[in-house]
Amino acid sequence: MRCPRLFAATLLALIGWIETVSPVLADSHTATPADLPATSVPQGDRAIAGEGWTFAVPPDWQTTQTAPSNIGAIAIPAQLSDSQGQIFINLATEPLSGDFTNYIARSLESLSLFGFTVYDQRSVMVGLLEGVEVESTFPSTPPARVWQRILASDNTGYVLTCGTLETNAEAARTTCATILNTFQISL
Repeated sequence: MRCPRLFAATLLALIGWIETVSPVLADSHTATPADLPATSVPQGDRAIAGEGWTFAVPPDWQTTQTAPSNIGAIAIPAQLSDSQGQIFINLATEPLSGDFTNYIARSLESLSLFGFTVYDQRSVMVGLLEGVEVESTFPSTPPARVWQRILASDNTGYVLTCGTLETNAEAARTTCATILNTFQISL
């Protein structure tokens, strides 16, 4: 099963970020959950694009590299964080061969294998692709809240992860939802 390796790569990036993030988070307003339709680049944001995929981040976000860009066949072509280092995003991809219709189900099973506590899971449409969005907590020290979009297309699996420390989850919720809602796969 390849999905656990993709989650392992995503987790390595998340753990690297958790180890470097400041334990003191900026005090900010409480955000409301964003349930926005998938969109292109919001005004003022900048596009992050690679082979067959795009998403957008606020203009002051910086590229980071807390995990190797490749772990076996898994690639992590994009890792960024906000200017305060409090919110982290990464995209992990992996080649899929044969039947990948169960990719999303296997990915969700992998969350349990890695000890995630899942709070919410829902189907999402990304263009013409059906995927899933998951909100969960990763049992790190300190714990991290993560939101993920999981998709499969053209023999490639994609996991876009946006995360922050659990203590900053409500403040990061809208930012992460906005970024995840800009995620597009070219068909």
